Amino acid sequence: MRSLRLLYLTNQGVFSNYSNLSTLSTKPELIVFDKDGTLLHFERPWLAWCRRLKDRLSEHARVNIDSHLINTLDGMGVKLDEGRIQVGMMAENSQTEVRAHLSTAYSDALTALYDDRESVARIIDGCREESDGAHPLVAIKPLFEALRASGMKIAIATADTEDGVQLFLEANRVEGLVDYVMSASSEMEPKPSKASADQLCTHFGVDPSAVVMVGDTPTDVRFGVNGGYGHVIGVLSGIGNREQLLAAGAHTVLPDADHLISVLVNEKEMKAP
Repeated sequence: MRSLRLLYLTNQGVFSNYSNLSTLSTKPELIVFDKDGTLLHFERPWLAWCRRLKDRLSEHARVNIDSHLINTLDGMGVKLDEGRIQVGMMAENSQTEVRAHLSTAYSDALTALYDDRESVARIIDGCREESDGAHPLVAIKPLFEALRASGMKIAIATADTEDGVQLFLEANRVEGLVDYVMSASSEMEPKPSKASADQLCTHFGVDPSAVVMVGDTPTDVRFGVNGGYGHVIGVLSGIGNREQLLAAGAHTVLPDADHLISVLVNEKEMKAP
């Protein structure tokens, strides 16, 4: 019955390459989640952030700098006029790097803001008013509870800051369900660093083959691939498309993280001795 249900889902296009599920460890011990685009909406809050940024920097400069700001964001993968974000710096780099890039670009390019880097930095940081936890893509707490009940530890590997992660944990009431956080505020190298992927395994004392990585961008996928993780799952709920995720090395591509229960929890039970 279990195999028939998975076969049905495969035929319906739920799994892009079900045959590769054979790479899954017989006993997954650790699952590593990206945050934005995987557990939370990415485009909605970050497009709002970019629009606030454009308005407030224009107000601060006292000139209309919309075209410059739009061009700068476009180069980072933010299509503000189209209301979408694609693979690029905004989606794949750490928020520390994103803010530093924006601050430097605006301060250097705009006479009105030159020699006023501190004000620019404050405006950039202050534009993030909405809580990260306000836009969940899936029922996060039940998902985490099911994974933990099956014996898996949970880690978050995100390009966001420690403060952003804390907002997410509190808003979704999952502080006690997440065992480790790797953020832009930590001393670990950002994704897709192999050293950081290895450090996660060392921290938990697990073999890479017992680790599952879940993310929505090619960078997330490469992080799992670089770490030699047992199964790397791409989800289509964020920035990356199916072709990009598979090209980066994803073993499986799912519509969203809700399907993890079918792939991981039940699959583990089926293989358990």
